[in-house]
Amino acid sequence: MIALTPVSEPTGSDRFTLKQNPGTAANPTYTLTVNCVRTVTPGEFASIASSSSAPTAAPILSNTRLAGQLGSGPTRRVTAIELPDTLRTIGNYAFYQHTGITGEFTIPAAVESIGLGAFRYLGQTGKARLRFAQDSRLKTIGIAAFNFAGISVMPPLPESLETIGIRAFEDAFAAAAGPSLSNFVIPANMTSVGNYAFGSTEFSGTLTIRSPHLTRDPTDRTQTRRGRLGSSIFTESGTTATQKFTRIVMPRAVFTSYTQAV
Repeated sequence: MIALTPVSEPTGSDRFTLKQNPGTAANPTYTLTVNCVRTVTPGEFASIASSSSAPTAAPILSNTRLAGQLGSGPTRRVTAIELPDTLRTIGNYAFYQHTGITGEFTIPAAVESIGLGAFRYLGQTGKARLRFAQDSRLKTIGIAAFNFAGISVMPPLPESLETIGIRAFEDAFAAAAGPSLSNFVIPANMTSVGNYAFGSTEFSGTLTIRSPHLTRDPTDRTQTRRGRLGSSIFTESGTTATQKFTRIVMPRAVFTSYTQAV
C-alpha cells in the first residue's frame, strides 16, 4: 500500500508571483499569478493602490499580501490575475479593488464558492472578460462579489450554481453590450437569487428560468422567503423597475407560486 501525504499549501510570498508586464517601465503594471493554493483568504490579494477613481470606502484588509511588492499609487497596478486549477475557495474581498484588470479573467473549474465583495471594483475600465471554466463546480457567489466590476462580456452562469447573493453583479456589466446580453438563463440548480443581483444590466430578449426551486410560499407575504427569486434582480437599488426582457420562460411551479402569493 502506498501512503499519500497531503501537500501543504505554500505560505507567505510563495503563495503568489508578481511579474511586471513588458513595456511598462515608466508606469509599471503587473500580472498577479496565484500559485498552487486551495483557498484565497479574506483580503489576501486585495489592492491597496490609491487613485482618485478608486472607491473611498474600502474595507479593512490587514492581511493583503501585495503591500510589500506592489506598493501604492495609481500607476502601480495589477492588470491581469491568473488563478490556479487547485483553487477551491475565494474568500471575502480576496481581490478587492483591482480596477485595472483587462483581458480574459477565468474562475477555475474547482472553485466552489466566491465570497463577499471578492472581485468588487475589478476592471472598471470595462475591458475585463469574465469566464467560468468548463465543468465548473461553482455553487455560491457571495453578496456584491462582482459589484461594479466593469466586465465587458456576460458569461453563461455555471450549471452547478445554487446561490447568488444580494447585489452580486449589480453594475458589473454596465459596459457590456452585444450578444452576451441578448438573453439570460438562470440554471436549474439555483435555490436563491438575491435582491438586485443583476441590477443595471441592460438585458434583452428572453429570460429563461430553468430552476423549479425559486418558488414563493403563498402564506409568506414578507421579503424573507426561502428558495426565492429576489426582488428587482435586474434593477439597481433605489431605481424604478423597468421591463428589460420581451419574453420570460419559467417552470409552472414558479409562476404559480408567485401569482398565488400576490
